[in-house]
Amino acid sequence: MIVLLLILLAAAPAAADTPETWTTRRAIVLPALGERAFVEVPLDAEVYAGATPGLGDLRVRERGGAEVGYVVRRHDREAGRTEREAGLLDLVVTPERETRFVLDLGPRPALHSGVRVRMGDKAGSFRVPVRVETSGDRATWDVARAAGFIYDVSGETRASDTTVSYPVSSARWLRVTLEPAFGAPLPVRGATVLFAGTGVEREDEAVPATIVERDRDGARKQSRVVLDLGSRRPFDRLELDVADRNFHRVVTVEAGDDRRQWRWAGSGAVSALDTPRVRERETRVRLPETSARYVRLTIHNQDDRPLETTGVRASAPRRSLVFEAVAGREYVLDYGNPRATAPHYDAERTVRALAGVRLTPATLGPPAPVPPPPRAPWLDAQPVVMWAAMAVAVLALGALLVRLARSVRTI
Repeated sequence: MIVLLLILLAAAPAAADTPETWTTRRAIVLPALGERAFVEVPLDAEVYAGATPGLGDLRVRERGGAEVGYVVRRHDREAGRTEREAGLLDLVVTPERETRFVLDLGPRPALHSGVRVRMGDKAGSFRVPVRVETSGDRATWDVARAAGFIYDVSGETRASDTTVSYPVSSARWLRVTLEPAFGAPLPVRGATVLFAGTGVEREDEAVPATIVERDRDGARKQSRVVLDLGSRRPFDRLELDVADRNFHRVVTVEAGDDRRQWRWAGSGAVSALDTPRVRERETRVRLPETSARYVRLTIHNQDDRPLETTGVRASAPRRSLVFEAVAGREYVLDYGNPRATAPHYDAERTVRALAGVRLTPATLGPPAPVPPPPRAPWLDAQPVVMWAAMAVAVLALGALLVRLARSVRTI
């Protein structure tokens, strides 16, 4: 019985659950406050490198106290964009085999900045330039985008983007013209208009990017560029510095953390038109936001000469952490816990109502390890085991007394 007690006491600590811990702590440096105020703390590269990719492990706490509700604010108007299907009017094939149609957005439409074309099932693979024109009366047309480019191609990975962006417009009418694909007009089945967002104005945060590898594959008619962002960083835009003057290219993008395994990040089109009548250039690739240290761009050249890419710039919308601080209290930001799940606070609704309000700025101090929590005596932290051990001890003592009494009688 005593042996059983010793085994129980030795094994129980190993079976106890290890509490989840955060690895990094940053002091939140507040300015002088009134009684209380909502403060805004910019997130920096060290937070992105140490936190989980989705930032779900961020925790704001009072120093030595309770958890505090917060919101990560993404400074990007595009988060509020909407879209609406528009009926095709005057859908025709021109003598040049172009496909052309008109869209009516109605009187006094909301601001719009893009159109997505829906193709028929028999469109196949294509890469075609697109022209977008706007009009207020359907009689006089102004060119909004002369050298747009849409594509749907198959290769190692299928890449498709049939959206053309243009400067924000309030015009009622849109006229879209698609050049033929391999000499044949494209079968258009519908179109969706993208309306400009009404959220927070986008504030770009540059992500330092260094080209660490270049490669050209003549057999596949591709050229590749690998970027190092220095640490794991979120990004959703890549802008290529290209010396060439007239071109249309599809660019596919992959992301990775070790330059050996790559995952799909998205695709986009880059183009330039430089003529005596029209000068237009779009070398920015928009992507769904992803986080990685390395980025690999593949430029699909087909039979054209590879583009002379001299540099690539990465960016993402600026993010900040917003919470309500009370004067006289100290706060810290903890992160670095891959087991943590993203929290949900009532503060999300409150901060949403603060759109456009200038908040009190705060900053983050240098990173430091999170101090381990004080450890209580093991038996105090395990009352069930403690009482079980006491019960076993009492039984063992009783058994010992019984044996002792029997031995006395025998004597």
